[in-house]
Amino acid sequence: MQLKPKALIQGLLLTAPIAFGSTIAISPAQAASIAGARGELTLNQFEWTEDATSFEAITRTSTDAIAPVDESFALAGSEASALSEPQNVQQSSNALALGIGTNYFATGQGFSQTGIGFDPGSGYFQFNFKATLNLLTQADPDANVRAHSFASFQVYKNDDPFTFIDYLRADLWSPTDFQLRLSDTSYMNISLLEQREGFAEIAGTYRRKFDDGTGVTVRGFTNAEATVARVPVPPMFAVVILPALSWLKRRNQMKAAPQAVSDRQAD
Repeated sequence: MQLKPKALIQGLLLTAPIAFGSTIAISPAQAASIAGARGELTLNQFEWTEDATSFEAITRTSTDAIAPVDESFALAGSEASALSEPQNVQQSSNALALGIGTNYFATGQGFSQTGIGFDPGSGYFQFNFKATLNLLTQADPDANVRAHSFASFQVYKNDDPFTFIDYLRADLWSPTDFQLRLSDTSYMNISLLEQREGFAEIAGTYRRKFDDGTGVTVRGFTNAEATVARVPVPPMFAVVILPALSWLKRRNQMKAAPQAVSDRQAD
């Protein structure tokens, strides 16, 4: 049984955690390019002298697909979700793009943002975090395929909600390019749970002491982007001969221009 492209990408969106950890086989008779990305973030086990009093969640998705010729096909999909329970924040983003044929462009992006705020308290503020990143890329000849995902959190004092004091960000730029950035290792204990081609997962604990009367907010972010594109290679006539003919035409026009001026002056 051969899956149709639309059914394939819809199935991938529904089973993204499984699909991104597996290899997808495409029929050799119908070469295809696939790009997929997923970012997940969990923040839980918050410890503070005061309870959480506010929570916000924002999600955003965008897709674009173009297949200008009949024998080509392009499809893009994206999804983002965020939810919170007391002491537990979970969010994720998915993006998938699929292209088949000789001329196509497809891109998808999913983004999520959460915020959990705590009333002013004192002592140590602590929580656990876990970030999981997945990428899937497969390119047919002459195609460009890109996928990227990240998961991040930032810690703010409530008296300055626009400037974070601590942050962590994990990026998977390609199946083998994983990057981890953070503000200060003094406040974080981090473990790389697993890293392999197309997959990376970290977990750890954030712990920092604050002055009495400090309110704290934690914001979480996930993002996933996937793009596939293929443009037909122009024939030799368009690559070499047409530019040469255009150059010769411009040169002849430049030569003829002074003669035309002389003729007008003679008249």
